[in-house]
Amino acid sequence: MWCRTGAGRGVREFRPKTQFMFNNYWRFRYQRVRDKEALFREVNDRFSGAVDRLINDAHDDANIGLLLSGGLDSRAVLGAITRPVKTFTFGSNDCREMRIARRVARKAHVENEQFILEPESFLKWGNIGMRLIGGKLLFNHFFNLQIIDRIQNSDVDVLVHGFGLGELLGGQKLDQRLFNIEGMDELADYAYNRKNFGFSDGMLRRLFLPEYYDNVKGAARRSLEQELRGIDEKSLPDVYEHLIFQTDIRDVMMIAACRGRIIEETSPLYDNSLMDTILKIPPEYRYRHKFYLDFFRRTFPALSHIPYSNTGVALWYPICVQLICSRWVEYYRGGMRRAVNLFKKITGISIENKSGNLDVAEWIRSKSEIRTYVEQILLDEDALCKKFFDESYIKEIIERHMSYDRDYNPQIFILLSFELFLRNFMDDSPANMPHFTKETETMDE
Repeated sequence: MWCRTGAGRGVREFRPKTQFMFNNYWRFRYQRVRDKEALFREVNDRFSGAVDRLINDAHDDANIGLLLSGGLDSRAVLGAITRPVKTFTFGSNDCREMRIARRVARKAHVENEQFILEPESFLKWGNIGMRLIGGKLLFNHFFNLQIIDRIQNSDVDVLVHGFGLGELLGGQKLDQRLFNIEGMDELADYAYNRKNFGFSDGMLRRLFLPEYYDNVKGAARRSLEQELRGIDEKSLPDVYEHLIFQTDIRDVMMIAACRGRIIEETSPLYDNSLMDTILKIPPEYRYRHKFYLDFFRRTFPALSHIPYSNTGVALWYPICVQLICSRWVEYYRGGMRRAVNLFKKITGISIENKSGNLDVAEWIRSKSEIRTYVEQILLDEDALCKKFFDESYIKEIIERHMSYDRDYNPQIFILLSFELFLRNFMDDSPANMPHFTKETETMDE
């Protein structure tokens, strides 16, 4: 999928000569294997072989660090590592991810360093990331750089993670509706609704100035349809997964490219032989982690007795229990989020969500530095996005988010990223450049 050249172990600065090449390697047109026992054996062989080649038997004298969460992917990688490793967990203070990661680390007899991501650093690293990636990702994705900075200061030479295993081996991007779709038009509707997490068509009509909306309306849908029709796969679920790998996975690889300028990193999913094996597994086997959970319980029984963040119960429980608990957790968290937001709207009292890694939506409201930054950038009288957007609607979005009337966190970061892209790459006027602290400018250099 991608390869990296020019990176040496232990380098402690940004390296402009590091090169990344993104090539389409995988196709989903594989001969499906429906013998689960044969698949378990082959996945186990390929997975352990990938971890040996990329981690256990590589980087002879390097200090290995692992990003450990409360999920499945990093736990699977940890279970397969046979050499000394130090684990790192990040998030809000004593959130669910941190509590589960501590238990996993104790069970695996490895050190676990936990650190809180602070709102102040969130702004600093967001600005750096926007410049490094050239506006290809949203501002809020770059808390990753703060993590890498912390890890490299702990004398880690190679960062290991389990990214991508859940997306593909776990069928994370699959949905039951996807198996019942008939025809490319219906698939286009499904894909457009799933991937349009920001502005609805109605919101876009209000956001764009009339002279621009007439040119852009329907463009995203037409582009998506063209992309789908250009994917040469047999089944519609395969077409959709291929699309996901061309978009979502490539976005994350952009983050990897950004992080790779600071510290070397690797993942078992970077091994093509493992990927070739995973793609033999029928999508209905992988759907909702069914195959993945069975594989994990067989391969790492000791780590299966610790709760999984997505369900709240131990991994050794049967699939049916995992699915029921997953739905309950989803329902419970959604209800709690709505109840807490109603309480905050009535009382004005800020409550940060401690169940996940970051509550950036609440940071925008309650952390004065971030709130001021967002308002100054988007509501500035010289904001470049005003050439395209209705200023009054942007103001309405911000005000409704700040008052807990709606959660417009994704839309705000889309707008913020677009404005910073314009200032960084489309306009050279010093007055239009975002403010950077002296510390930020030093790191950026």
